[in-house]
Amino acid sequence: MHDEEGDLVAGFISSVLPNSSTNELVLEALREMGVDTLEDLKYVNEADLKNVMRPIDARKLMASVKALSENDASGTPDPPPQS
Repeated sequence: MHDEEGDLVAGFISSVLPNSSTNELVLEALREMGVDTLEDLKYVNEADLKNVMRPIDARKLMASVKALSENDASGTPDPPPQS
């Protein structure tokens, strides 16, 4: 992950799961999968995260990624939903 893009990915995950103690593990797993940008997150699925996240946290993250992708497609720069 490039530093700036990595910071965006880390910030996105922290905004979706602000109280999660596994964010660093999730970021490392995403790096190993090849996630370099927020755009790359749309190619990740729940099954990819099953070993590093609790199921509900993974679903929250995937729902937020989907919402982010839909907002990007519509041109609306809304922030990710807060949990």
